[in-house]
Amino acid sequence: MAICYDLVNLYEKLSRSALVKAGLLIVASFSTNFALSISSLLVNEITGINPSSFPHTVALISILCIPLFISLGLGISLVAIVLLSPLFIALLAFPDDKTNKILFPYYSTNQNIPYFRTTRTVQIISFFIFCGYVVYFAKDTANGYVSFLSDTARDYIYQWEMYPKSPCETASGTRVAFLGDSKLLVAEKNGKDISFTVQTCKSK
Repeated sequence: MAICYDLVNLYEKLSRSALVKAGLLIVASFSTNFALSISSLLVNEITGINPSSFPHTVALISILCIPLFISLGLGISLVAIVLLSPLFIALLAFPDDKTNKILFPYYSTNQNIPYFRTTRTVQIISFFIFCGYVVYFAKDTANGYVSFLSDTARDYIYQWEMYPKSPCETASGTRVAFLGDSKLLVAEKNGKDISFTVQTCKSK
């Protein structure tokens, strides 16, 4: 809870800068497009057709990709903390604030925080441990989460973007999606397994 509170305060301070806002907008745009690309590739791998035929599934999987991006962001933060640790040690090595302000122009102390240096040290170490735990957990469960995304996409396409009835001849219990040019995507469910095949429509 304390880490979340510190992160919210940090975001509030950084978001006051127009440059930071522009950076966040760029990151958000890149993340959104990357998530849509991942979702489209996954849908294509499952069905073998143009993923634009299933826009709702692409949107859903894009949202479910958020934990992957959070893990990636925390992993980058972990690396940044390691790389910037010499700078932080240098700040602690000079207890004189005037010296720190000369060496580091953006350095400032918050007089409202008691034991400023100790507090910042504990915050950084706590965030480092938190990032390390999340990255380790994400690495350990990455394959399982990718399988979850694949299964979710497969089930969602079958249940919500395909139809049980069509004017074409299809096997009993199958679902279809109309692709145009007399083509159908036919899904057949066998237990938990769902298979997709493209067929030509033959009128009943």
